[in-house]
Amino acid sequence: QADVFPEFPSGQSGFKTEFYKNLDILKLDKVQDYHALLEFIIEKDGSMSSIKSSGEYSLFNIEVINALKKIETKWKSAENANKKIRYHVNMPVFHYQKEHITNRVQNMFGEKKWTRKTCLA
Repeated sequence: QADVFPEFPSGQSGFKTEFYKNLDILKLDKVQDYHALLEFIIEKDGSMSSIKSSGEYSLFNIEVINALKKIETKWKSAENANKKIRYHVNMPVFHYQKEHITNRVQNMFGEKKWTRKTCLA
């Protein structure tokens, strides 16, 4: 849990733009929709480690991991009680062959932890 979430220099949307730009979809079947759950740790120094991808299609999982590893920009680390901490991120990754419309916006970091102060606010 964190008081301050990790921050990518260009924000979550900038991170996702860079990630999807790195995702090599040319190796994938052109009629299949793909999804995976990307997991990684944002370290205290802002680097990413412990990268895993799980999903039904192993080739897509490999490409998801490779796309993340190509990102060299470091994060501003998460903080708890004014100390830098490691932060575990779960990020759903989708690739649709046909346009897919959704109104749902995913937050990679979940909710802030509850404290007495936030409950009283």
